Amino acid sequence: MKKVTSAGGIVIRDNPNKQILLTIFTHIKGLGFPKGHVGEGETFEQAALREVAEETGLTELKIVRKLGVYSKIATERDGTFVEKDIHMYLITSDKLDYHEKAQELYGWYDFDEAIKQMAVKADLEFLKQICKLLV
Repeated sequence: MKKVTSAGGIVIRDNPNKQILLTIFTHIKGLGFPKGHVGEGETFEQAALREVAEETGLTELKIVRKLGVYSKIATERDGTFVEKDIHMYLITSDKLDYHEKAQELYGWYDFDEAIKQMAVKADLEFLKQICKLLV
């Protein structure tokens, strides 16, 4: 099976509920992290910032720290199965309520709500694992 590498981020809105920004996957009816493939010549950090910006429309993104790496079997757009290593970062922005044009649907979710609606088990397990680091 082909291996691919992705990077993405978890953006937290610093309000009383500590909401996180997640992508809405309409095709599999659930939530996921904004993330995507690491481009040729890109670092994991550069790819994470680019993917979060592209998918959510957020600007002025900054990495706070790396949250970890997890793996899962995923289906590429052409239908092939791949083993994907995903490098995840905690990301902030000074403009969390300002979104330019986004490629994906997204929303802000409380942790409990996010955990109930995650679309992919590996994403859910990673969110549960790092939840304590985020609050």
